[in-house]
Amino acid sequence: MLAVPRKLLLQHIPNAERQVCRTLPGRSALGRVAGTLMSETWSTEDLSDPLSKRLNASLLDVLATAFDSVLGDTDIWRDSHQLQQLRRIKQFLLNNLSDTGLTADSIALATHVSPRTLNRLFAQQGTTAIRWLWQQRLSACHDALLKCHVRRVSDAALNFGFTNLSHFSRAFKNAYGISPQQLLGPR
Repeated sequence: MLAVPRKLLLQHIPNAERQVCRTLPGRSALGRVAGTLMSETWSTEDLSDPLSKRLNASLLDVLATAFDSVLGDTDIWRDSHQLQQLRRIKQFLLNNLSDTGLTADSIALATHVSPRTLNRLFAQQGTTAIRWLWQQRLSACHDALLKCHVRRVSDAALNFGFTNLSHFSRAFKNAYGISPQQLLGPR
């Protein structure tokens, strides 16, 4: 028997309430994979907390996939769950635009998804989490410069997570066809 906190379980298996007291056949291919992964997960007591959280998130993803294969659920709940996950991750990124330490792994860890799930969600949008984050940072800088919320280009760049000003200027001009200094204008 496996006990998982409800909130965490619903992040990975949104129809979990319908899965209560269900048995995952150990003879099915995914049942064997899930069983092996569960056994190995429980035997890894020496993992650091961040690694343990990532492993547990991956285990829940495998269990969700195994239950899907056995129960034959439709893609409807999965699609809505994926959209919900993506919205939650994007909101996290928007709330942390200034965090220069964000990586795909740290984003996955902070939003309680596996790195694979993070990559898959953004791939369905034709981008990556980091590329989407950069676009949002550029957009926030553009708005700050356009609305004169900053006095200097460097203020906008540093406020929204850019650390290399020349790289920021090139990326900005590439995205908007105008340099950040030109947009800010003379002061």
